[in-house]
Amino acid sequence: MSDGSIEVFEGTAPDMVDTRQNVPEQMTPILAVSPERGNMIRILNMVARGDQVGVPVYGDFRDSNDDPLPVSTSLQWEYSPSNSDSRFKVSREVSNLSFYQNTSFAEQANQDYVDESKHVLTQPEFEGSDTVRFLQITDIEELFLSAEGTAQIDWSNSRIEVDPSAIKGPYTRGR
Repeated sequence: MSDGSIEVFEGTAPDMVDTRQNVPEQMTPILAVSPERGNMIRILNMVARGDQVGVPVYGDFRDSNDDPLPVSTSLQWEYSPSNSDSRFKVSREVSNLSFYQNTSFAEQANQDYVDESKHVLTQPEFEGSDTVRFLQITDIEELFLSAEGTAQIDWSNSRIEVDPSAIKGPYTRGR
């Protein structure tokens, strides 16, 4: 796994990515992203693949029985500014997992399906939630992928990858 990647495969993740256990029936983080000290990353909301705006996110989300998470599970990206425990929504909600259940991990990245895999990034909800060109995350901030559903994710059986072309950095954070 490259230094600037956002991915998890069978519980293994790069240093800037931490897996989390969601709380059923509550929108809670399943993944946390925070660049290493002194660094920042940008996540682009438009990549050269596909026609639609959004960052491609490929996934196979499973519970401890190796069953897919329920189709009714929803996902959203959230941001926590420095010196805050609050999380603010920074994407449109993916209201169900039907795409992830009906399309293999390998197929999700195919040109024919890449637009369906995209999560649309937005301004934080307190700034109006308009679509943005990119999200910039520094070492003193956190970005979360959160889930709400009836089952807990088991990262030893699950997999996720944000398309590498959407990740820029890490860069040294200027003063």
